[in-house]
Amino acid sequence: MPADPRIPGYLGRVLTAAGLPVGTCFQVAPMVLVTAWHVLNDLDCGAEDDAVDVDALNGALQVTKARVLRTDLLRDLAVLRADAPLQRSVTGWFATDRVPLNEPVVVTGVSHVDDPGHELEYLDAPGEWAGGTTRDSEVPLGRLSAKDVMRGMSGAPVRRRSDDHVVGVVSARYNSGDGWLAHSVWVARSEDVRRLLAGIEDVTFERRPDPVEAADEGDARPSGRRVEWPYRCGVVPPRADALQVRATGGWAADAVGAGEAAVSTSVLSGMGGVGKTQLAADHAETAWAAGDLDLLVWITAASRDAILSTYTRVAADLTGVDEPDPEQGAQRLLSWLVNASKRWLIVLDDVQSPGDLRGLWPPATSWGRVVVTTRRRDAALRGRHRRLIEVDVFSDAEAATYLSAALADHPDLIEGATGLAWALGCLPLALAQAAAFMLDRQLSCLTYHARLADRLRRLRSLLPEAESLPDEHQATVAATWSLSVEQANRLEPAGLAGVLLEIVSLLDPNGVPAVVFTAAPVLQWLGDTVGRPVGEDDARDGLACLHRLSLITWKPDSALRAVRAHALVQRATRDSLPQARLAVLARAVADALVSVWPDIETDTVLGQVLRANADALSAAGDACLWEPAAHPLLFRAGTSLGESGSAAQATSYFQRLRATAVRRLGPDHPDALDSRHSLARWRGEAGDPGGAAAALKELLADRVRVLGAEHPHAVATRHSLTRWLGEAGDPAGAAAVSEELLADHLRVSGAEHPSTLATRHHLAYWRGEAGDPAGAAAALEELLIDLVRVLGADHPNTLIARQSLARWRGEAGDPAGAVVALKELLADRRQVLGADHPDTLATRHHLAQWQGEAGDPASAAIAFAELLTDRLRVLGADHPDTLATRHHLAQWRNRLSKSVPT
Repeated sequence: MPADPRIPGYLGRVLTAAGLPVGTCFQVAPMVLVTAWHVLNDLDCGAEDDAVDVDALNGALQVTKARVLRTDLLRDLAVLRADAPLQRSVTGWFATDRVPLNEPVVVTGVSHVDDPGHELEYLDAPGEWAGGTTRDSEVPLGRLSAKDVMRGMSGAPVRRRSDDHVVGVVSARYNSGDGWLAHSVWVARSEDVRRLLAGIEDVTFERRPDPVEAADEGDARPSGRRVEWPYRCGVVPPRADALQVRATGGWAADAVGAGEAAVSTSVLSGMGGVGKTQLAADHAETAWAAGDLDLLVWITAASRDAILSTYTRVAADLTGVDEPDPEQGAQRLLSWLVNASKRWLIVLDDVQSPGDLRGLWPPATSWGRVVVTTRRRDAALRGRHRRLIEVDVFSDAEAATYLSAALADHPDLIEGATGLAWALGCLPLALAQAAAFMLDRQLSCLTYHARLADRLRRLRSLLPEAESLPDEHQATVAATWSLSVEQANRLEPAGLAGVLLEIVSLLDPNGVPAVVFTAAPVLQWLGDTVGRPVGEDDARDGLACLHRLSLITWKPDSALRAVRAHALVQRATRDSLPQARLAVLARAVADALVSVWPDIETDTVLGQVLRANADALSAAGDACLWEPAAHPLLFRAGTSLGESGSAAQATSYFQRLRATAVRRLGPDHPDALDSRHSLARWRGEAGDPGGAAAALKELLADRVRVLGAEHPHAVATRHSLTRWLGEAGDPAGAAAVSEELLADHLRVSGAEHPSTLATRHHLAYWRGEAGDPAGAAAALEELLIDLVRVLGADHPNTLIARQSLARWRGEAGDPAGAVVALKELLADRRQVLGADHPDTLATRHHLAQWQGEAGDPASAAIAFAELLTDRLRVLGADHPDTLATRHHLAQWRNRLSKSVPT
């Protein structure tokens, strides 16, 4: 049939295998066709290299094959190459985003009209341009208002009636059920068609002033500048000496390879000094050197004004137009980036606030990339097409390698590099400045490490002077976080972040329990400092502010180690504290630790974490915890260590505590005497009962001299002395001392005083050890009734008495009764203390023993084997209790083997 002259020769039809038209296509260059991807997908031909039948809408071309070259599923576009050309190609293009509202346009394409007995070859559908929208926050679209667009026109070009230039491609018609957006047609943008055709056919848009250029009644003026490609703007910081290839170095490739426009923006977030700028600079220079970029823009994004200024300058360079209004200039650049056919990279270095980028984020495209470096972690930095990447310090190996490379010309200085790297927390900025300091002064890593370990030295005294900083650093490690602290303090709740960081600086960098920061002493300190009441939510929000500025890591879901901080951030913060403030703050934090420390430690990990924080506070506060007297935290930490099963370590701890107490307070100070009492206890627990008894005899004489015979502390010393006399092999002597002590307790304190009850327990125990197990059991049965009534069934002393009663029942000839009692006790101790508490493990030990004594060696062997596994895990292989378990396991296995007939 002859060609219909009314139909443009560049229009075609997409056909089914049976030859029925289902959609429209158009020719942009000889044999290169464009259509809507969903038209092909409906025919199961939507993949690249699939083949589909096409012909000319005007009848000038018979059916021919076309193969799919490229697709853009997100924007509903496809490019095909036909085996034969249509009559001609489209006459021109106009950018969708620049089409004025109400511009007359027309769509011509396949029509499916319900007209029985007749078939209409095509239809013209005139309409008006209705602007644009963005679907699902990621797909920009144009919109046409035309009531005659119908099925079959998908894939047709939307043409301006004035000049037949293509402004977009029909994607889908939309008519909502409630009448809104009637006769709306969604249009894929010509800008997206151009990108899809890149390398196949160049698409040139008609040049017409866009809305930005027309703004302010023509205030914009020609810049007179011309760009030569490739083009770069801004100064990329030089690569650092001894630059390391880092484990995080794959972030850029991961982002590029994540799919078209899937991750176009990488936000490198981390504390000051981790090397974010160096990672970004290395990425930019590598991409530039490889020829992967046509445009590289580096912006020092210290403020919104700095970003706007650079955007406006780059826009003038690229468009040839100077814009007097920076906001308009910035929008001109963003518009250029959306429509560019160039490969570009924008780096926004050191963004101070997410708000500085509001309305200024470069667009998400498949040919452009954005890298942002910032200390912030705000949720506003995340979003579609953006990936926030946490940049951490060097790994141990990277840090040691860095120091070795930085000092390579002075091998005599390298010894101790690994230890120094660890002491500096593997922080790249600190390593670089320490290396410069060592080179300037010819100090070895060992010598520098020793100076760093000296707490009397300020951190700034170990860093280069400002004019000697390496790698164009702008500030020393000691000063680099001050701006972040100021920013955090400005966030709501205002003023709390800096005070909270001071508290963090005194504690364990590896983790502080969340409850410490909501403890009453901390809340009181915070309120006194900022001059207003501070609640628990305020404290948590203040920690979140520090986290947002990467000054700490705040993980509320990790309750035991919710707050972590880099050791150098802590040291720099402590260095800024006046001594008077440090003294008051340290004791407030110590009060907080004591207040959250459970009386009964059922969680062994919590005990470890609290002890680590107590040690850190003691080291940071130094003399502050001894003025005017020893803070109770010092004793609580040592007692916790011993009660965790580490008696030998507790002995060493209290030896040091005693020496410090004598040195700072004098030998007769109550705290010095208390430290001697604790030392004697753990000396005995560690296996030296004779030494414990001897030490307590000396202590008793001093306490009676200083405090008087009836002082509670002197009485407590007599109480402890009875135990260790008996443990040292003199149970009769221990029983005699216990009887004397009981008489004094009854006279001074009364029958229900805890000390009186404890003395009754000891007296019963030593009677049993002296050869009267039945008498011991009877005395303990009477005592247990009083303990439950006075102290409660779950009190530690009550549970201890129950274990003693079980033992003496067994010793008195009732091993089965001992087994029953110990099983009941074990259930209660698991509930009250936890499965891994040393007392719970001790009950299991006694239960296993009495199971064997009751005639069940097999159960005893099994129970000891299970207990050994747990004691190895909790206490370690060399702990006395572990060794005792191993011994009893061997004993019962041996008895079991002898009891089996051969």
